[in-house]
Amino acid sequence: MSFTVISAGVTNHGRVRSNNEDNLYFSGKYLAPGTLDLKTIMCSTQGTEDPVCAAVFDGMGGENAGEKASLTAASVFAECVDALDTVIKAPKDFLREACYTMNRAVVDQARSQNLGQTGTTAAILYLWQDMAYICNVGDSLIFRLRDNVMKQISKSHTNAEFLKSQGLTGRKPTLTQFIGVPEDEMTIEPYVAKGRLAPGDRFLVCSDGLTDMVSMEDIADCLYHAPTPQDAVANLADMALNAGGKDNITLIICEISPEG
Repeated sequence: MSFTVISAGVTNHGRVRSNNEDNLYFSGKYLAPGTLDLKTIMCSTQGTEDPVCAAVFDGMGGENAGEKASLTAASVFAECVDALDTVIKAPKDFLREACYTMNRAVVDQARSQNLGQTGTTAAILYLWQDMAYICNVGDSLIFRLRDNVMKQISKSHTNAEFLKSQGLTGRKPTLTQFIGVPEDEMTIEPYVAKGRLAPGDRFLVCSDGLTDMVSMEDIADCLYHAPTPQDAVANLADMALNAGGKDNITLIICEISPEG
């Protein structure tokens, strides 16, 4: 069984940052170097008889190192998706291998260009036939809205629980893993999960530039009430900007509709 996926995506550098360290993968495309904002919302309609992939990358590092890391991850992921045309892989294996490939590329780039400590998050949605597969490394999030209930289906790789246990609730959690960790320091462990699709599902893949600015309740309300994914993307980006836009904002929304 297959479905139709109606998707929309956007990125904005926000109101404080001078550059955009986010990147995304959307309908075969990713952001060119130096892209600050998308002037128009990206839209696509695809069937799940072939894999439909969407991903968000949030780079980190001094100067423009974060921007380079997220761009490298996005471009390498695009190459991995393109290779699906010739190599058949189980979705979970593909997602893990893509993360390891991105990790090596970001590490190699940092070393060859003397970028110092740099890296990027990765949050990936992989829709195929009647299944959703998700994968993430870091704290970029994936949510599913079903029957007016929004649920986080990704796993945040941060020290948030430790900070909470120590009563340090005012601090922003730091990442415990990300794309760009040298293998001799740590082997990354991408979180991978799967679930069956249902008509009406809406998936949100986003950087923390959205979730740090807009409450979960307001995000869920917007996801539920917006007539289309394009409307939801536009409204959520505006909400993050109106709340201060302290970070780069990148989000993709995918809606599941019956085939045909």
